[in-house]
Amino acid sequence: MGTNPKRELIDYEAASRILAERGIPPECPICGANAWGPMGPLSNLYLALPLADLSGQLVEGGGLRANSLALAFTCGNCGFMRLVSEDMLARIRDEGGQ
Repeated sequence: MGTNPKRELIDYEAASRILAERGIPPECPICGANAWGPMGPLSNLYLALPLADLSGQLVEGGGLRANSLALAFTCGNCGFMRLVSEDMLARIRDEGGQ
């Protein structure tokens, strides 16, 4: 995925650890709770967000559509979703910033 399609994907546990080590506030910006849960019953789902160019056209061709993967953490109190770029987390991990 992302800059290196053969690398291992970041999982929710590693993502949580990276966010904590980077000092990202754990409180929900809407309700103030610290009740985040990963998306999916097995904490294993990613969102594939379609990419578009500056004109708004989807980036696609040859039967493929460009996507960016995101991990979705949901506040268990109010339902607010925090999306975090999987590619950016992997870059932090791979550069030793974890």
